[in-house]
Amino acid sequence: MRRHLLALSTLVALALLPTVARAQETTVTTFERPTEVREHDGTLVYSAFDPSIDAYRLTVLDAQGERALPVPPSPEPFQADIGTNTAGDPQVVFALDVGEQEGGRAGGEDLFVIALGSGRVRPVRNANTGLDEATPTIDDGRIAFSRGFDEGADPVVYTKRLVAPRERPSTRLPGVPERIGPFATTDRRVTELELQDGRLGQIIRYLFQESAGSRSNEVRQVELDDRSQRRVAEQSTGENGQFFVGLSFAEGYLSWYTTSLFGNARGGAYRYQPGRAYRYAEDRLAFLSGFAWTGDTTWQVRANPGGECDDEFTDEAEPPCPLVRTEDLAWEVVAADRVR
Repeated sequence: MRRHLLALSTLVALALLPTVARAQETTVTTFERPTEVREHDGTLVYSAFDPSIDAYRLTVLDAQGERALPVPPSPEPFQADIGTNTAGDPQVVFALDVGEQEGGRAGGEDLFVIALGSGRVRPVRNANTGLDEATPTIDDGRIAFSRGFDEGADPVVYTKRLVAPRERPSTRLPGVPERIGPFATTDRRVTELELQDGRLGQIIRYLFQESAGSRSNEVRQVELDDRSQRRVAEQSTGENGQFFVGLSFAEGYLSWYTTSLFGNARGGAYRYQPGRAYRYAEDRLAFLSGFAWTGDTTWQVRANPGGECDDEFTDEAEPPCPLVRTEDLAWEVVAADRVR
């Protein structure tokens, strides 16, 4: 009952917000449960829940249509990304429990890649270890990923070429800081990575060890050539469940979406490029589980308040969780202190 009241109050509050001009949009498909979405050159990858097996299938959508990849289903949404190998051929990299795929090494989750042209799945043997490898991303034959202890806590971020020798260690990159100023951090997590042209976007989260308050979330950008890192955006997760989602590189910018489980007056898309002003596109949707910006379009996976695909306040004529393609958003300059 409390959840339903919160959802209803959120809907009422959203109805009172000023009307925002919306870009033209098209619903492409729908999902039974929320999922992230990643895009490369018009091809999407996401986790489609299949109620007949009570599990998710790793799925791509391109000009040929929607199809599940020949990958074992997962009880949880996949951590996956789409990019290319060094020859420019499309590849999907994903994390999977090693018990589900031949070639994995002892441990929790390992990384695998699949070439869309051949459908051949192979383990990333030169990066997998006995620890959890997760949150992978791929670009031009290079991957970046996090390796963590204790079910993903205290992760370290690495990068490696897919063709690098197995005996060559992965290169460690800046990740979740152990301290910020005088304050130690704890419960450190990497929730999303996005790699393109020698730049790595990161969404991270942590708690301050000395405080029992809200969780801190950040967007960071790492330059691979010198392994420098800068904080791009930050926010605290309060009662509304605010978080970042949908790292995307396009036109020299790093973009992401600020959303929340129960509505957020500062929700919408942001984009950042060093040396330029921040851009913001207001879009006060109650909840997005997936977002990708391509430079001239966006892809959005929309859910109901509370992060569900169905709810008693939802019109039955509406799709449960639509994947929506929009025209580019109405970007405006926004002050940096609004983001940081």
